[in-house]
Amino acid sequence: MNISKREIVPIRGPCPGDRTNYMLNEFITWDQKDLVESLLVPYPSPQVVEWLNQDTIVPPGRRGLLSLSPEIITKIVADVYGHGAGHEARDILNVAATCKRLAQVAEHFVQEIRTKVACRWGGSRIICIGEGATLDRLPPRLLRESERERLRCKRRRLLPHRSPSTSCEAFGSLGLLGEGQGLLDAPPRDTSRPDRRDAKEETTQLSEDDRRVREELMRPHYPHRRDWIICNWSKREYVRAQAIADLCGRPDDEQPFLPNCAAQLSHALLARICWTDSDECMGIPSVFGFDLHRGPWAGDRFTITTMERLREDERDDWRDVSAEVVEEVRELLTAEGYGEQLRRPRKRRVCLVVHT
Repeated sequence: MNISKREIVPIRGPCPGDRTNYMLNEFITWDQKDLVESLLVPYPSPQVVEWLNQDTIVPPGRRGLLSLSPEIITKIVADVYGHGAGHEARDILNVAATCKRLAQVAEHFVQEIRTKVACRWGGSRIICIGEGATLDRLPPRLLRESERERLRCKRRRLLPHRSPSTSCEAFGSLGLLGEGQGLLDAPPRDTSRPDRRDAKEETTQLSEDDRRVREELMRPHYPHRRDWIICNWSKREYVRAQAIADLCGRPDDEQPFLPNCAAQLSHALLARICWTDSDECMGIPSVFGFDLHRGPWAGDRFTITTMERLREDERDDWRDVSAEVVEEVRELLTAEGYGEQLRRPRKRRVCLVVHT
């Protein structure tokens, strides 16, 4: 559940049309690819990079907009795009598709638009809520007290005879809190398949070739790199995808999706964002060395990106928690019978030094 945007991504079962409500022990071993894709920060496609780099500087026209310096053109684009209305983003994409010089100048803005569409949950508060979660025992910083009280009042009015649950079903009846908009009445929306404008409506004025360029500009690309990380922006902590691949004994598997690994990035997230009042509601006995039902990351803000995108001067402020998260994922999957597909933890060797 995305608390910030009042949206949900239902749990995906192994069969199409399967139900969407499960006990944790039923779905913990499944790869929740929708969740991962909603947090991935994309790169431009190789075709776009090659196209933009063919000519480092396109000679400006003798007059008109293209005769201006790149700095001035950038300022114009920034001023237009900064207003935030949807049609400005559409227009920037259409212009970039028809003019390589403007595409080069507006490359940063195109990347920002691409990220907003592909990484639709990036930076939002995310939580996996169990059936036994109660309003009065949510993560401390998830809701303001005034918002909690409004939910209590609405719950008493709408659901006087039902348990004060905050599961997805109850939240759909009570309404979620939109970012800065107070209590909303509409139920949470399923955004596992995001709403998109009709492509024909957006590109009716473009030629067939320009339309293909525009589509390529917007196509998200996730290169196979070895430095993909889950970033928790609320706590400044990250988990390396390489550590998950190493756990499965496949260090060279393709990141970030790890197609040949039993453990996935979604497992690392689910091990820390689940929240309910009792671990009995999750269908997994409390035999772990961590509180699965009180995830320390529940309600935090995330993206999945690469280490190179973390500013070098900020990396010292981040903490690598890969080792502890990997052990939590190992415990979860081992309990569900997937231990044979994971690499056994190395035994620590202790050397005894005797002085004579």
